[in-house]
Amino acid sequence: SQKIASGDDFYMQPAWHPDGKQCAWIAWNHPQMPWDGTQLYLGTLETAGSGFTLSQAIVVAGGTDVSVFQPQFSPDGRYLAYVADPDGWWQLYLYDLESSQHQVCTGGKAEHGLPAWVQGLRTYGFSPDSQSIYYLRSQEGYIGLWKLDLQSMMKERVRIGAEYSWLQQPA
Repeated sequence: SQKIASGDDFYMQPAWHPDGKQCAWIAWNHPQMPWDGTQLYLGTLETAGSGFTLSQAIVVAGGTDVSVFQPQFSPDGRYLAYVADPDGWWQLYLYDLESSQHQVCTGGKAEHGLPAWVQGLRTYGFSPDSQSIYYLRSQEGYIGLWKLDLQSMMKERVRIGAEYSWLQQPA
């Protein structure tokens, strides 16, 4: 193992870009908890001998009063997706790595994230072709599966049967 980042009290949810030249992670400091306020970092990696060095790291989202959850790169490497709660509800965002623009993908009085109690929790995932994101939407006591088409930005509920009212850990 090799340390590539330091300076914060806590780290979690590392994600690697498909080309292996970037990574993203969540970090925060005491007394914050990960559902109170975290920062999403995006780092550029360079090969150094048999390991890596971090040549650059920037804060992409979050803060002491905004929590960020589950950074994940799209399989084609175009986007860094994450969930954040700047308005009090966890919404799904896309960060375009080329233009450095953020786009909120969901909305309303619904949760699209979870408190990060442990490593590995997830509420969304990209389709293998990077054309869609499948995500969980928790609203009024039910958790449904939704699909976001990344070309049109159209959202639709995935009909999987009325007997399924609580879903978790999509993969």
